[in-house]
Amino acid sequence: MIARAAAEGEIARVRALPWGIGACVRQTPERGRTQRPGVFFACRTPPMQDAEDGYRYWRYVEASEDGGIVTEDLEMLRRIDPSGLTQADAEGIDLERAWRMAAADIVAAHNARADLRSRQERIGPRQRWALDLLRDPAVALPEGADLADEALSVERSSAVRRALGEVGSALDAGDITRDEAAVRIVAVVESFGLGPVPPPPLPRRIEADEVGVVCWMGVLPPG
Repeated sequence: MIARAAAEGEIARVRALPWGIGACVRQTPERGRTQRPGVFFACRTPPMQDAEDGYRYWRYVEASEDGGIVTEDLEMLRRIDPSGLTQADAEGIDLERAWRMAAADIVAAHNARADLRSRQERIGPRQRWALDLLRDPAVALPEGADLADEALSVERSSAVRRALGEVGSALDAGDITRDEAAVRIVAVVESFGLGPVPPPPLPRRIEADEVGVVCWMGVLPPG
């Protein structure tokens, strides 16, 4: 839809749309059999030090009493795809209830992001294992261990974590000693060209009334 708007010269008009704009569509019987109706919210937090435009959060709140909240982008895009659907009015949508649920979930996710412990959890078990070994006073550290420690103190790619996992597996199998594992960890860091990266500042915690709705879309059940 964005690409089509750009091709048709509509980007300026789209950018000028007010925050909080919304619309509703009605599912076809076929769509209704596979997807629950609900309300989609595209939201953004206030500007913060580490994100000048704030953070982007999407949520799809299912309309049923036992409905949940969808947070996966691709699944939300699948549910709000308007192809073949008809425009409808908002009657029958408890927009306020859906918004309260979405806002509460966004606040919880954002404030978890603002917790230092969540950053440490994102490093993953393999990086934490490597850091613990490099910080073990009983291990004879090779040259470059200090830089490797700094480089692994921020979240790294799956390829790096996989390489560290191979070192850990060799240690568990008894093929290498802990001193040799330290050498290999440093070698992994050097092979990927990793260097110290200062972690971005943690975002501040927010309240529900600070979450701004960019736009919303109601998806009604078949008529």
